Amino acid sequence: MQIPMPYIFIHLLLAQANEAAPAAEGDLRARSVAVAEEVVRKLPGNARALRDLGKVHERFGAVEPAVKAYRDSLAAEPEQPGVLRDLGALLSPSAPEEAAPLLREALRRNRGLTGAHTHLGLLLAGQGRHRTAVDEFREEIRNRSADARTYQALGRSLEALGLHPQAENSFEEARRLKTGADSAPGSAQASSPSEDLRSAALTFLAAGETLQKGGMREDARTALGEALRHDPRLDDARRLLVESLREDRKVDEAIARCREGLAVTRNPELLYLLAGLLIEKETYPEAASLLEEVIRRDRSGGSAQRELARLILRKKVSGDPARALQLAEEAVKRNPHAQNFGILGWARHVNGDLPGARSALETAISLDSKNTGYRALLAELGEKRL
Repeated sequence: MQIPMPYIFIHLLLAQANEAAPAAEGDLRARSVAVAEEVVRKLPGNARALRDLGKVHERFGAVEPAVKAYRDSLAAEPEQPGVLRDLGALLSPSAPEEAAPLLREALRRNRGLTGAHTHLGLLLAGQGRHRTAVDEFREEIRNRSADARTYQALGRSLEALGLHPQAENSFEEARRLKTGADSAPGSAQASSPSEDLRSAALTFLAAGETLQKGGMREDARTALGEALRHDPRLDDARRLLVESLREDRKVDEAIARCREGLAVTRNPELLYLLAGLLIEKETYPEAASLLEEVIRRDRSGGSAQRELARLILRKKVSGDPARALQLAEEAVKRNPHAQNFGILGWARHVNGDLPGARSALETAISLDSKNTGYRALLAELGEKRL
């Protein structure tokens, strides 16, 4: 069988990245660019691939090729607020008259676009228009997407306007955010890879995402594996790799990849993914243990509560029906969507609360009318018509 040349080329690049000796910074940069360019060759005219190429050039400080790649991406697909923002930010120092309309257009398309207000504010501040710049920085803060840089820039503009107490408050918040970011697990000061290694890892991650969307699943998984080799803490790469393996029914390999990641950090999302894979393999006790750990570690969502309640209700693990009800109620409280109301209806039914079960199932049906399971359970409760 004849193997297409692009397939050989990208795997040659990946093989070069697997050399035992640490790569020099220039080598990492060259390989990162080469991988991104190869994805563009494999997916000609693909806006996402062109955007990824621009990101690679930008990460390594190559402004002109980044600008060209972003322009090419927008020519292929103009409806990209993020690329408009990134192009505007790159052009701000040299071509502010072109950059400002790009940033405003990005915000017109997506008012909550992270970083766009900050970039526009920095551009305006550079022109001495501090009062308008302050409005942009504060809009970023209202969007809850501000970082230390936003508050630092806001402080400088407030200072230029003579508003010194407000400026000091902004500087203090910038210091607080920076200190928090530096001390967080996995931060740059917490045994993370060098900046160039991180950039290479992000390049492979982007290549993997784009190849996956282009239907080149094996190439995508190879690229995602390389992303993790450069930075084992890159959770997005591991999640995408595990999900891709799961979709292709390579469950054992997906489980192995999850366990690799959990040896690095006990990430709640990865714990939840592994629990789901173990349920598929009917390894219920370990799955339940992992779901319990997610519940202890992650207070944001209700998925782990729902799935643990489901295991108890299905009698796959030991557990009091009252515990299942408690978990289902917590799941609904955290995320009131159809699946959680469905489990709540089941749990109430098992616990003998038939009116409560009907109410929960009716809510589930109102949120997801296509799910026949909710209707079937409601029919069991004596409901003749909805």
